[in-house]
Amino acid sequence: MSEPSSWPLTKGASRIQVSRSMRRELEDSVLTRDLYPTALGYYPEAKQHSMHRVEHDDYLLMYCVGGEGELWQDEHHFNVAAGDLLILPPKMAHYYAAKTDDPWSVYWVHFRGSHSESYSAHLGCSYHSFVLRSLGDITRQAELISLVDTAVGAYGVGAWVHGSRMLR
Repeated sequence: MSEPSSWPLTKGASRIQVSRSMRRELEDSVLTRDLYPTALGYYPEAKQHSMHRVEHDDYLLMYCVGGEGELWQDEHHFNVAAGDLLILPPKMAHYYAAKTDDPWSVYWVHFRGSHSESYSAHLGCSYHSFVLRSLGDITRQAELISLVDTAVGAYGVGAWVHGSRMLR
């Protein structure tokens, strides 16, 4: 599993990694094997948040709800602002960072499953378009908030089945 950033958590921030045993259950379950989270969280005003990956093995969705950041992928550079959604497919080298003068606030989810590619395409991601502009979608934001809140209290498979359904 791709590791999330080790950005030091601040007040109001959260980072949840699904345990290896729970990931195996989600991968094997008919209810979740098509799409399930492996790690997720929320970083408010994430000063000095950055991550460099040469390669990773799952999908990453980041929803910027405030501030700004940047994404570099190969020779491409993208600015990220409030309302923008990033979707990074597996095996793609990338570097992203919060802007120094107005650091982003982001909800993020690492996910896997047999429908991950279709889900990403449904949201508008392609290998030429990783940043989806100005979604400002209050429904998407509410779903991600609910998913993170569910994960914070997730102790059994039932909570993670519910969380997997929230990705849709």
